[in-house]
Formats: sequence, C-alpha cells, structure tokens
Amino acid sequence: MLPASFAPNLYEHFRLDSRATSRELGVQLAAADAHLEGLGYLPEAPEREELAVASRILCEPASRASYDQKVESGAQLTWAQLEEYATTGRWGESTHASTSTPPRDDARRASPGNRVLMAVIDYFLAALVVSFIVGFGFTNPDDNSVWIVSISSIFTVAYYICFEVLAGATPAKMIAGYTVRDVTTHEKLTWQQSIRRNWWRVASLVPLIGPLIAFFGALYVVTTIGAKNNLRGQHDIMANAEVVKK
Repeated sequence: MLPASFAPNLYEHFRLDSRATSRELGVQLAAADAHLEGLGYLPEAPEREELAVASRILCEPASRASYDQKVESGAQLTWAQLEEYATTGRWGESTHASTSTPPRDDARRASPGNRVLMAVIDYFLAALVVSFIVGFGFTNPDDNSVWIVSISSIFTVAYYICFEVLAGATPAKMIAGYTVRDVTTHEKLTWQQSIRRNWWRVASLVPLIGPLIAFFGALYVVTTIGAKNNLRGQHDIMANAEVVKK
C-alpha cells in the first residue's frame, strides 16, 4: 500500500509526454517496470507499486481524462488516493483543490556536488581508520601484504555499511548535517538496504575482478545522481534510500 504523502504529477514524475496516447504511455511505463525488475526490485517495492498505479490510471483513456482534470484543477493528490482511484475508479472525498504547494522532502536532499565532496572526505577518513587498524595489528606489514590487502578491503566496506546502519550516516555526512534514511519510513537503513546501496563497494571484495567492478560501479553511481532522479543515485533507488539534511 502506498503512503498518504503527496504525489507529484505522474507525467513529470515518470518523464512522460502528456501528448502521447494512452497506449504509448503504457509501453513506456511497462518498459520502466521491466527495468526495475531487471535491477532486482520486487513487485511490492514502492517504485514498482507507483509505476503500477500510474499504468492503471494513464493507460485507460477515461481514467486518464479524469486524472488530467484533477491535475488541471489544482487538486492535491496523495499516492494513497491515486492507488484507491486506480483500484476502484472513484476519487475519495478528501481530494481538493488548493493554491498551496505541498512540502517536498527532496528539497532537503544533498546536491550532487555535496555528495561528491562528502564521498571524498569519507574516502580519506576510511583510509585513516584502516591504516590505524593495520598498523596496530601487524608489526611487520611487508611479510603480511596479502592479509593486509584483504583485511583493509573488508574494513573499508564495513566502515560505510556499519556507520549507515548504526549511526544513520558516515562521519563526513554527519559532519555536514546529512543522514541516510529510508524514503518511505524515514528510518535508518537496514543491513540489507545498506548492502544494496553499497553494492559496488561489496563487489570490491571479489578476488581479482572486484576492484575493477568497484571502480566502474563508483563512476556509474556518481553519474546517476541528478535532478532527473530527484537527487538520488541509482544505488539510492535500489535501496529505497535518500540523503537528506537533518
């Protein structure tokens, strides 16, 4: 079930052309859903549920026309109301027109520039922590180079995941006043969510090819953080997460 938070314009939210036919919109929404499925999203994931609701409304001309009228009248619609309409074909009595703009959580999300800066700071902080652990644990690093590389990689990954799950953010984000949270519940990420969000770091633990996967994965993640994803990277979307100001 989708939350009672205000829903954006479906055309803008899913980057659809409002001039397209209902059949064309259906093809685009089905392709978007297939893409999320290919990324491992379950049918009950909020992103796929939103797509399903949009599809049921916009792919049927009569439902779409009624939705368009609501939008044009300035009605503030929630995801829960859209889901009810998509299911029953009737609008709830609580829909109403208003000149005010509902608050947007994504207005508090970190910009791409801030995200990159915090990532760089965290990289150096993680390196310092790992260097201290290695220096404390090995009296003769040259004789234990293989073990040092393995342990360093494990502690680096643990740095990000443990701080996100236990503290709500890595040190650099906490210093800057940001937190990493679940988009729906606004709670800290679970272990599973944090692992999904840091998938390319986890991949670095794979022998031989891991560092290469991590390098290109990091580049990919950075390029997906932008306005088109509402300031969320693909790794955030996979974990249903966001980075927001406290």
